[in-house]
Amino acid sequence: MKLSANESGSKDEWTVELVDKGLVGEYASHVIESNGKVHIAYFDYINGNLRHAQKGPDGWLIETVDQEGTVGQYISMAKDKEDKIYISYRDQGKNRLKIAVLDGNNWNIEVVDNEPFASLDTSIFVDDGGTVYIGYYNFNQGYLKLATRSNNQWKIEVVDDGQKKSNAVGGFPSVKVDSIGRIHISYIDSVNYILKYAVKQDNT
Repeated sequence: MKLSANESGSKDEWTVELVDKGLVGEYASHVIESNGKVHIAYFDYINGNLRHAQKGPDGWLIETVDQEGTVGQYISMAKDKEDKIYISYRDQGKNRLKIAVLDGNNWNIEVVDNEPFASLDTSIFVDDGGTVYIGYYNFNQGYLKLATRSNNQWKIEVVDDGQKKSNAVGGFPSVKVDSIGRIHISYIDSVNYILKYAVKQDNT
């Protein structure tokens, strides 16, 4: 797996470097701390693990985040205003949605949705108040769902069920929350081959 970065500021110059090698790098997602430190989450195909790389002064520091079965596909990363790192991803072995949070030097891993075939594509966002939002495609139902964690409690809701006429609504979601708390999700309806956009007017 490689990283490309335009470190000089010139629009014509890129620095490309090796981060990790082997059959790794699928589903890669990255965030950058306020101090410029880069974090990358990605799938280790050989071992079926979720990995994390962070740029240190002497190179890349590689670690395994989750190795319980086959885990680490359909990754999305986010950080909060204190630079805490969050990763949403699929647990393929048990077909469920999970989240890993880097708290200091330790990863805290939690199951978000334990329903069979709970998730494929995921997108995560953390607002300034620390509320976590994960939009994801529920493969079992074929719905777009949203998981929200506030005060250490998860709330799961259906955003779009395709009026229950199709079973492929919600793929490739992208979740953002604006400055007044409205939740925005863009995604695909794979039955009708259309791009859709959902907004929740108030975060309640």
